[in-house]
Amino acid sequence: MGFLAGLLVPTTRVEDEKIGPMADTLKQQAKETAQVAVEHGKEAAQEAAQAATQAAKETGQQHAQDAKSDLQDQAQQARDEVASSAPTSS
Repeated sequence: MGFLAGLLVPTTRVEDEKIGPMADTLKQQAKETAQVAVEHGKEAAQEAAQAATQAAKETGQQHAQDAKSDLQDQAQQARDEVASSAPTSS
C-alpha cells in the first residue's frame, strides 16, 4: 500500500532523472494490472448473474411442473370422489 502511495507523491528533478523511466514503467504496469483485474471482475460478475438467472428459471420451471402435477392429482381425486359418491344403477 505504501508503494502505491509513494507513486502518487510528487518527485524531485533528481528522482525523475534517476528513476523516472523505471517509475513510469511501474506505473504503467500497475495501471495495466488494475485494468485486467477490473475486466476479470466484470466477467466474473456477469457469469454469476447469468448462473443466478438460469438457476431462477430452472427453479421456476420446476415449481410450475410441481404445481401442475399437484393440480392434476387434486382433479383426479375430485373425479374419483364424485364417481364413488354417485349412485350406481343396478
